[in-house]
Amino acid sequence: MEMNVISASFKHGENFKIGNFNVIGENVEVGDNVYIDNFVVIENDCKIGDNSYISNHAKLPEGTVIGKNCRIGGWCRTGKNSRVGDNVVMKAKSILGPPAEVGDDTTIGPYGILLHGTHTGDSLVTKVGKRCYVGVQAAVGPGVEVGDDIVVGAHCRVTKSIHEKGIYVGIPARKFKGKS
Repeated sequence: MEMNVISASFKHGENFKIGNFNVIGENVEVGDNVYIDNFVVIENDCKIGDNSYISNHAKLPEGTVIGKNCRIGGWCRTGKNSRVGDNVVMKAKSILGPPAEVGDDTTIGPYGILLHGTHTGDSLVTKVGKRCYVGVQAAVGPGVEVGDDIVVGAHCRVTKSIHEKGIYVGIPARKFKGKS
């Protein structure tokens, strides 16, 4: 049995495929060769680039933009008005707080989190640059920027912006210097 709730304003490219039990809001556009798996919610005004895959139980809130050749894993969440570049992989249960920006060729590991809010209720943009890897259960704090070509190690907590290329580990994150 196939059952989806799809807005009449939904637009898709060629070779589009969709699973079952999905909800797609108003003014959603997806490119060519896009596959949306089962139990996915895509809210109003979202865009998904060509050759992308959205896995089971993912949720893309209003205004989310996903680039080309992206893989959004099962149970992933993006924040409202988040921007995800081309060739990005978000592994299972990773979360982008609203709003977040992820650069091209970046991977967010399982349970990786880009935080957004503060205890005062402010919503700060959290950014991860190009060619980065955010490890398993790593968290990037609200308003923090991670520059290009940076690896954030597993379970790491990035509390301040980092821009120098390298590997960062620990709580709070600090650059790994290796053996001397």
